[in-house]
Amino acid sequence: MKTFRKFVVATDSFKGCLGSEEAGGAVRDALRGLFPGAAVELLPLSDGGEGFLVPFARRGGFEETVETVRGPLGDPVRARWLWDAAGRRAIVESAEACGLGLVPRDRRDPLRASSFGFGELLRSALERGAAEIVAGLGGSATNDGGLGMLCALGARPLWKDGKERAPEARSLKGIAGFDLEGFDPRIARCRFRAACDVRNPLLGPEGATRTYGAQKGASPRDLAELESGMRDLATAVHRMVFEDRSAEPGSGAAGGLGFAMRNFLGAELAGGAALVLREIGLREALGGADLLVTGEGAFDAQTLRGKCPGEAAKAARELGVPVLLLCGRIGDPDAVRGLPEGVAVREITPRGLEPEKALEAETAKANLASAVREFFLREAGPDQAPTNAP
Repeated sequence: MKTFRKFVVATDSFKGCLGSEEAGGAVRDALRGLFPGAAVELLPLSDGGEGFLVPFARRGGFEETVETVRGPLGDPVRARWLWDAAGRRAIVESAEACGLGLVPRDRRDPLRASSFGFGELLRSALERGAAEIVAGLGGSATNDGGLGMLCALGARPLWKDGKERAPEARSLKGIAGFDLEGFDPRIARCRFRAACDVRNPLLGPEGATRTYGAQKGASPRDLAELESGMRDLATAVHRMVFEDRSAEPGSGAAGGLGFAMRNFLGAELAGGAALVLREIGLREALGGADLLVTGEGAFDAQTLRGKCPGEAAKAARELGVPVLLLCGRIGDPDAVRGLPEGVAVREITPRGLEPEKALEAETAKANLASAVREFFLREAGPDQAPTNAP
């Protein structure tokens, strides 16, 4: 009978019901119940979207700072960010200031939504004396190409007709450039790294607008208007920086925030998964582990294309550690065939369970625990059953 001495639990969020720490905690508790003598290390994941602060906060050395900033539709929101005084490093998350979760479904309006509040978070970090800012980009309600963020940092947009407009997505149409005389001078003395939850370009069929605009509330007519405005922005910035960076992977992250950070802040755009896995020391934690348990809400082809659970599974298999990947649902059965040997995927949602019920937090936790128990007691084989199995 196989003896399990060490588990690593590294899950992303199960969107709509559980954060990464909650999901991982449910798995950890189930494992401790089955293997009371085993070590279980919990490492929450995020690839740049909602919950980006959690993996960093758990590593220690950070204090939490709270700011009141302008939300996506102008309402004041309470936004957290992390400060590492020793390294003069700030960790900020775009979803804290302009996240889709801040806007009720019936109020979503990407034409009006603005990233101004995210710019206020960056300004707050600069005022604190940040020498480096690591920004998680993802899960935004905005599609303004970073216009609001730039205005919050002191840039003044210029339009072809000479009129002033609000810093929101519908104002991108006819934009001609930016006056940077009032741009925060501390930006030049700070290093920016952007952890992008997607690798989409700014424009086109796979760009920010066409790929994610509808889920932010855009109608087909809105999508055409938003894409047109984004093209005007890309053209104006191209003239300013003498280089077209709109096709760079990650420029479409968070409704174009990646594009703005790359061009105006000199940010390095990185895949959020790779950045976070290095930060939390996943490979080091996997040393001596008998199993990695990872997961997210939906498993599909995107899971294997740079998302946190897929990258975590890849790292584990390179080190010879087996993997159990848990998901709310398998969205693409064909993707399962693309998994490396030694990775098992299990849906946690019982057949016939109503979607609304499955998304309840306590139900999701119970389903995670049940999936873990069933894996060991029924599916992993008798040689892998826990010694205290009933």
